[in-house]
Formats: sequence, C-alpha cells, structure tokens
Amino acid sequence: MLKTLPLLLSLLLSTSLLAQWQWYAEETDPYTGKKGLVDQLDGTVYIPLEYDAIAIWPEDSLVTVTQGGKKGIFTIQGQRILPTEYEAIDLSGKMGGQLGLYGLQKGHRWGMANRAGKQVLPFEYEGVMALTPDLLIGRTNG
Repeated sequence: MLKTLPLLLSLLLSTSLLAQWQWYAEETDPYTGKKGLVDQLDGTVYIPLEYDAIAIWPEDSLVTVTQGGKKGIFTIQGQRILPTEYEAIDLSGKMGGQLGLYGLQKGHRWGMANRAGKQVLPFEYEGVMALTPDLLIGRTNG
C-alpha cells in the first residue's frame, strides 16, 4: 500500500489529469461589485464580471446570471444560452438536467425553452411543467 501511494500522488498531480478538471468559481470585481465566472487554476474568465448575481448549477453545467433584475443562462464554459430578459428561471427537477428544459417567466406569464435556447412553449401560462421532452404542460386559470 505504501509503495503505491507515491504513484497515486504522481498521477493525481500530473498536468494531463489536472487539465480534465475545471475549477470554476464566482468572482467579484472589487471596484464595481459585479460578478462573473472564473477558472481558479488559470484565471480564464468564462463569464465576464458584469452581473449583479450568478448561481452555478454544476449538475447541469449551467450558470444563471442576474442583471438589473432580469435573469439569463450561460453554459459553465461561458456560452450564452438565453439573454438576461426573464423575471425568473426554473432549472429545478426534471426541467433542468434530466430533460434539458427551462421554465421561464416573462412579465407575469411562463413559457419554456430547451438547452439550445429555442422556445418550446409560448409565454401564455401561469405555470409550466415538463413530463417528458415531448409532453409539456401549461397551466391557466380559465
């Protein structure tokens, strides 16, 4: 066991293994207070430090951002999926990682978009839910 420990440590510290891991973290600009997403190992900025708040969803490899009270979505690598124009975004449960669908609130109405940012349910509902990728439910009072 003791002879294998140096070998294991050597493997863990090798650059090829470390290159597979990204150490993302929320970073705050000390002058403006704005937030973004930065790789803590090499300093790469994936999401610019220009947002009021960010939330990292590692299980879905997504980041929600808030700017001026509106929310948007980026991938953890910094690719914008949805612009910051929504009052609320629901990534929970099946809508987030399992089905790749996002509940979005615009004004007082809800709709849905998929992982590519394409609207799949119009903003006409008081609530939305996805049972499968092809079975989407919108709730109205009336």
